[in-house]
Amino acid sequence: MTLAPLALLLAACTYHPEPSLQMEEGVRVLRLVGTPYEMGQQHGELMREDLLAGAEWIDESGMGALVGLADYYGLLDEARANSFPSVVEECQGLVDGVGDEEAWTLDKCLILAYGDPILESLSHQLPGCSQFVAKGSATADGGVVHGRNLDWDEVSYMIERPTVIVRHPEGGIPWVAWGFPGNISPYSGMNAEGLVVASNEANGVTAPDGAGRAHTQMSRELLMTVETVADADAFLFAQDHVSAETLVISDATGDAGVFEMAVDGMARRSMANDVVWATNHFVDPVTAPLHVEVTEEDNTVSRFMRLEQLLTEGDLRGRIDLQTTIHEVLRDTTNPVTGVTHPADLFDGGGTLANNGAIHSLVFLPQERLLYGAVGGIPVPQNAFIGFDVAALVSGAGPSRAPLPVVE
Repeated sequence: MTLAPLALLLAACTYHPEPSLQMEEGVRVLRLVGTPYEMGQQHGELMREDLLAGAEWIDESGMGALVGLADYYGLLDEARANSFPSVVEECQGLVDGVGDEEAWTLDKCLILAYGDPILESLSHQLPGCSQFVAKGSATADGGVVHGRNLDWDEVSYMIERPTVIVRHPEGGIPWVAWGFPGNISPYSGMNAEGLVVASNEANGVTAPDGAGRAHTQMSRELLMTVETVADADAFLFAQDHVSAETLVISDATGDAGVFEMAVDGMARRSMANDVVWATNHFVDPVTAPLHVEVTEEDNTVSRFMRLEQLLTEGDLRGRIDLQTTIHEVLRDTTNPVTGVTHPADLFDGGGTLANNGAIHSLVFLPQERLLYGAVGGIPVPQNAFIGFDVAALVSGAGPSRAPLPVVE
């Protein structure tokens, strides 16, 4: 365990958090406390208007059809059977807190909370996300930097409502997710110990088998129960994986790993020369054959190649910090296969790190317990990054904003 400053430890002993919702620089900061059901109920009550808007968006978008398809193929029954009990309990609390079961149902909550196996079962499109972790000789001060772009479709509901969800689970480690209203299972988060977990979708050769756990739900369990990457490693290798996914995990000790997981096998890629990175296909010799075939024409390959260039071949090495991660990695618009540098305002296309439908652009600094996220419309990575002090958020000690509150 990495020791937090004494003031934070003392504050954590005396702090009694209360559920709340506030706005900071365009970001909703939602604080939830207690049992899974209680946290869900607080979520539903405090974010009722946002959640109703989300229900409307789901009904009017392709997501609405997804609920019906998931039900038709038995995936909703699978979600109920395979979800961690705490997820189902929190979803039920959220539905009860909203108080409008026609608008916000348990099925809609579970679709989001069990989304990765459902999407892989119903869609064969190769998704897009990019992540890296750097430390030591690769960074400006020897510290740990974890950057990520979460790429999806132009999901206005999520883009317009960035939400920092602070959870104080009964009997668990407090943790923070960068998400959206209704986001029960996180795509990106950090806990009070400095553990960071973020997911990249993948497509396995073997289809989801209907047995085992969803990976965003595993992310939730890790953030709530685990302090180090070593402990996360033990947890993940003990699980039954229902679908294909990559988790990139880092911690305050400087350890990091890319966990490539499929129905029929998994592997961990550790840091080499103080860096590790991932996009949306498997590259470890054990797991690469378990993923659908990819070529240089696939943007997951061009993005992977670009991260390799930036992190190992260019003058960025030894300079990586918060600023360079934002300006020179997450906002990078060059495709190394075609050699084309695309306009910054191109949302989805070009096979680049910044032009691949990014709707969340984030930097985690695990040792400092800091989280930065881009806030604003498309193109998301080009917006200002708003910083939050995760240690202060979970301990009640000091301001919730990072010492450097904004990076333009």
